[in-house]
Amino acid sequence: MSTSSAPTPPTGPEQQFWAWFASNEDDLFAFEADPGARSAQLGAALRQVHPGLTFEFGPVEEVPGHGPRRDFVISADGIRSAFPAVQALHAAAPDLPRWRVLKFRPRRRTIMTVVFGGHAIEPDALRFAVSPDHGKVGITAYVPGLTDATRDSMVPVVFLILDQALGEFDVETKAGFIDILPSGQAPADAVPASGLADAFDALVAALRR
Repeated sequence: MSTSSAPTPPTGPEQQFWAWFASNEDDLFAFEADPGARSAQLGAALRQVHPGLTFEFGPVEEVPGHGPRRDFVISADGIRSAFPAVQALHAAAPDLPRWRVLKFRPRRRTIMTVVFGGHAIEPDALRFAVSPDHGKVGITAYVPGLTDATRDSMVPVVFLILDQALGEFDVETKAGFIDILPSGQAPADAVPASGLADAFDALVAALRR
């Protein structure tokens, strides 16, 4: 007489997260139908893995020969201590045909306008300069209208633009100092956000020679 055992439930926090994700996949894929509730649910599930984890969804795209798919980005939100948790959760991801699971915010070909504090900040309104910083790349952002009163509110805006231009992993592992100054102090060779990746990569390569 043969006996069958019940399926073994997921044990680790990463496996528990993906079991939850799979059971809620339809709702998550249709995120825009109720973004507030689904964002809260997904955020709570990620915090069960690590309190520093957050996420981004890409748009639904029709992939030829495959069908609809969207990106699910697992992010440490710039918190270096949460990087191992991002990597562990990404490594544990099951095969989910409707999703492309990415670790860390990737570089974007098109850097989006950042809306923060009720203000829309166009990325190419800023200028950036890079310089060596003890084997890493120091970045200075030159921000229009920057004052002592607006500096604290502009810091997260600059980091969101840097994550789009360079990718979250490179910002945290290859960048040295990150400074913010008024746009009037920008040197002649400062570049817009759309040109920052090329300048950054060129200096990274030069520092490795």
